[in-house]
Amino acid sequence: MPFFIKIVVFSTLIFFIINLFTPYPAFYLVDIPYFTIFHLQIWRLFTTAFITTGLISIVFSLFFWYRHAVKLERDKGTVKYMLTFFTNCFFIQFMYCLLMIIISLVIQNSMMMKMKLTMGGVRNQGLWPILMCELTLMCLSNPDANMRFFFFPCVIKAKYYPLVLFAIFTLLSHFQIDFEILCGIVFGFLNH
Repeated sequence: MPFFIKIVVFSTLIFFIINLFTPYPAFYLVDIPYFTIFHLQIWRLFTTAFITTGLISIVFSLFFWYRHAVKLERDKGTVKYMLTFFTNCFFIQFMYCLLMIIISLVIQNSMMMKMKLTMGGVRNQGLWPILMCELTLMCLSNPDANMRFFFFPCVIKAKYYPLVLFAIFTLLSHFQIDFEILCGIVFGFLNH
């Protein structure tokens, strides 16, 4: 396992275990736009990738991210991949904050700025936005390639693959749009 990937995997697992006993690390590390913007807690733009609050989410995100990240770190080198990871994390979360400001101004609801706060604590996607950004960049490197969709017997053009995944995630979450993952995909398209 490459060095930076070890750091991300172990940090994510440690924070997940700590979050089982106390919600404070998640509350102070995830990107909640209200605190990031109005309290200038800029570190949240970088640390949110290490906080995953759901068991299923952490298992699948680590599994899928690990597969892509190992290849990327070996191809780019540890330092370059680490810089790419944190740059992507910063811009995805920055876009997320801007999107939440715009939405809260349009619908005039300040709760949009505190969207990750729920009655059960903090809800966060962790590595999913980074994974979707990296997946989008990989798909756009050969946009007309045919990609097999998981274990289903259908093939999708690579350029549509991230959008189809996003649509399926939205359907599975009862039509709740995850703006963080959407920002990861959009940043992947913009970065390409």
